[in-house]
Formats: sequence, C-alpha cells, structure tokens
Amino acid sequence: MRYGPAGSGNGTIAASIQSDGSSLVVDSLDVTDLAGASAKLSGRIGADGTGRVSGRLKAPVAAPLLGLLERVWVGEIRLLPAFLREAPLDLAVTLDREGGASDALRSQIKGSAGGGTLDLTLASRGTRIEGGTATLAAPRAGLWFGRTDIPGLQQPAELRLSAERPDADTLALTVDGTLAGLKLATSRPILVGSDALAGAGEIRAATADLAPFLTLAGAARLAPGVWPADLTFVLAKDGSDIAADTTGTVAGAALGGRLQRALAGAARPAQLRPPVGAAAGDGAVAATGSGQGRPLRPGPAGARPSRSRPVSRPSTSAAASPPRRPAWPSALRTAS
Repeated sequence: MRYGPAGSGNGTIAASIQSDGSSLVVDSLDVTDLAGASAKLSGRIGADGTGRVSGRLKAPVAAPLLGLLERVWVGEIRLLPAFLREAPLDLAVTLDREGGASDALRSQIKGSAGGGTLDLTLASRGTRIEGGTATLAAPRAGLWFGRTDIPGLQQPAELRLSAERPDADTLALTVDGTLAGLKLATSRPILVGSDALAGAGEIRAATADLAPFLTLAGAARLAPGVWPADLTFVLAKDGSDIAADTTGTVAGAALGGRLQRALAGAARPAQLRPPVGAAAGDGAVAATGSGQGRPLRPGPAGARPSRSRPVSRPSTSAAASPPRRPAWPSALRTAS
C-alpha cells in the first residue's frame, strides 16, 4: 500500500483479528511507513461499527499523514498551521465509535506534536468535524514561527482552542492563550466557512512588549525599550481574502486600519493608519494620540498596554531636537 509521491516506498498493514460472537477483537493492527507514519493499535469493533480502538501513532514529519487524513477523514485538517505539518509527532490515540442517533467518531489524541505537546478531543461525523477542544503548548514560541533567532520569541506558548458547528456549513472557533507574552482571546467566535476562510470573529491581543512580533513582521530597526500594545482584530471575508479591521494602541499611540491576507497565504501590505498628523517616510511612523502629535516610540521598562494612555504635548521650543522615529515594519505601514 502506498500514499505519497512515486518512489516514496510502500506502506504495510499487518493485523491479527479474532471473532468474538458478533464483535471483532483486534489483537493487533500494525501500520508501517504509510504516508511516512507508523502505528500500533488494538481494540474491539461491534457488528454495527461501534467500538474502541487505541494505540500509538508516530511520524518523523506529520505533513504526508495529515494529507492522507484530509482526503479520507475530515477536510478541516487543511486548516492546520505549518508548524504542525513540518514537525514530527508521537501520539497516543483512542478512537470511539458511538451508536444510535449520534453515530459520531470520538477521537482522543495526546502526545508530542509541532515541537511541543498536543491534547486533542474531537467529535466527527462522516467527513466533518462536529466539535472538539485542543490544547497546544511549546517551550518556545519561536519554534511555531520558525524563528529561533528572535530572543523575545524564546518564551513559552500555550493555546487553548474549542470548536463547534452552529450549522452545516460553519465551524465556530474560540481561542485563548499566550504566545511569548502576547495574550490572545476571542471576544466573538471565529466563523470558518466551507471555503476555509474566516467570515467573522473578533480577537484581542495584548502584550507588555510587542517588539518581538514587530521584528517577526519585518521591522529592521526598533528603538530600544518596550512596546506595550493592546489591539483588536475584527475578521471578515473580502473577496478571496481574509481581512482584519484593526484598532488599538501600540506604545501608547492609537493605531487603526485594515490587514489583508491572500487565500494563497501571501501577506499584502497592511492598511494601518496612525491618526491624522502621522508621517511614514522610510518605514518610520509618527503617530498622534488624543489629537496631540507625538512620535510612536517604545515606552519605559515595565510599561503595560493601555487604551487610554495620557499624551504629553510636544515641546514647541525651536531648540528642541525632533524625537527619533523608530522603523516600522513593512507589514504595518500606513495607507497612502
């Protein structure tokens, strides 16, 4: 049995099965090198398809196995991020098939994945996810972004997700957790349609220092200091894109506008607008707050994100030198 490109090798399945009345007892089900994965399972299956099978599943790279499961199990697997696809996995798996009206397959999966740990409970019916919960954790958030070179991202990450299906064509997702000090929470569930695009939802992100994520977004030169931030992203579809209307504060200065991400995954330049009076030469941004012009720059050490930070009026002295304007990442430049 083979799954994958030509020359990827043949997978083998070996099973020892006995009949016990109307049930089948699976003494062993050994899968070797199928989509690069290996599994050892055992359990009992009833005549009506109900029962339980459990065991262990391993793969040096998850992507080929996830590609196979997307084809034969649930299509929502295509929503999984790259860090889960590209890393090895080693999981304890339990599959329960319920009978009666529910006729749902309940999967419990726990172990190592994505460079950290995964604890997943999932209910599916046919080829659709009906609901579930998952907790993902990693010792360093930089592993998830493929950036082990940014010191500020070398902090723990933990995300808790839940999913339910309010209707046949929509999956509602909620997220809560922390990425390297950046706290994330959905104030309204993210609604994902059959086209795998988020059509609605609201996420709040707050951190005492946004600097590592500004570097991740492409900032080449950031002034020293912390960059407290409190941002809200309201998601919507914009044609074949996912758009996020963005409001909040960075380093005490108000920020607003729209971010777009193409369906193919390439990020478009953000349409973020500092308030009137901002300048955007050479990627530097000077923002205003409460109608008073002042530069967008890092706050003092220990500063916390705030939506209503007092703003001091800039000096009008001719002798006063203009404040240094920090570089702003190309992904967060002002709209023309």
